[in-house]
Amino acid sequence: MKILLTGGGTAGHVMPFVALAPYLTKRFEEIVYVGSECGMERGIVSSLSIPYYSTPTVKYDRGRPLSLLTIPFSLHQAKSKAISLLKTLRPDVVFSKGGYVALPTTLAAHTLGIPIAIHESDYSMGLANKLSSRYADLILTNFHDTHPRGEVVGIPLRDSIFSHNLPTNQYRIDKNLPTILVTGGSSGAKSLNDCILQSLDRLLPRYNLIHLTGGKCPHVIRDRYIPISYTEDIGSLFRLSDLVVSRAGANTATELLALGKKVLFVPLSSGRGDQIENAKYYQDAGYSLTLKDEDLSVDSIVEKIEALSHFSPKPYPYDRDTPRRIVEILYNLTISQNK
Repeated sequence: MKILLTGGGTAGHVMPFVALAPYLTKRFEEIVYVGSECGMERGIVSSLSIPYYSTPTVKYDRGRPLSLLTIPFSLHQAKSKAISLLKTLRPDVVFSKGGYVALPTTLAAHTLGIPIAIHESDYSMGLANKLSSRYADLILTNFHDTHPRGEVVGIPLRDSIFSHNLPTNQYRIDKNLPTILVTGGSSGAKSLNDCILQSLDRLLPRYNLIHLTGGKCPHVIRDRYIPISYTEDIGSLFRLSDLVVSRAGANTATELLALGKKVLFVPLSSGRGDQIENAKYYQDAGYSLTLKDEDLSVDSIVEKIEALSHFSPKPYPYDRDTPRRIVEILYNLTISQNK
């Protein structure tokens, strides 16, 4: 049997496939991926040795509402290209993680009568998954209220998140002080980064601070301040930290909560508001604390970090068998739909 994976636009739409890959190879004879020509998904998928194919994609620019007028024509063209590709690849099932990259492929699969499964990590569905859900044979979710037909399975996490352990002597860390990790996601976060830099005088006397900037590192040399532009071993930094200040993308949030970290979420206020919804859910459930992006200031971040140091989070019920269970669900769908 052959499974076709699709999704992209952000790392959150691709990284779950990294966790699923070892289990997919045990259940499917062939695995292929369809993404955009130049998106970040190409680089991530290439590391998995999965054949990669590209189709045109259509993105709705929320900052340019008039661009919506051109989408029907562009989407029709992209869907036609995807239909031709799927006729050649002939998958038994299509599994989409969403994002604008995935929509032409899932629409093509529906036209060709190929079974479709989708997975939504956020509290509410993104636009691509919302449109695809009309035709999906299987809808997998991370939250109970995401979709009335949703089957709650959680988010598949990489084993490396749990297994890595970075030696503390690699950094200029005072072992007598707690360590804060600040991360703004795969592309960083200017407002959060700027606020942290402005807060160093207040934070460094009491904490070590590892700052994962997501971009160019600031030219700041201070004791116990460690700026890092990018890492391929985020699990080690998670394990090293006592407190974490993070954006509220669903994948990173699940990783942190599954590790039992004390987390202060500073959700992005732009886009469709998915991070705000995620952070609200986690705070209401007692898993974490939240600070609104528009409320960021030196005083607010210092006060929230102090509150976080005394916070006792409710244990997050993550099942490390999640990747295998998701693959079994996909396999059973493929068997039932192709009898």
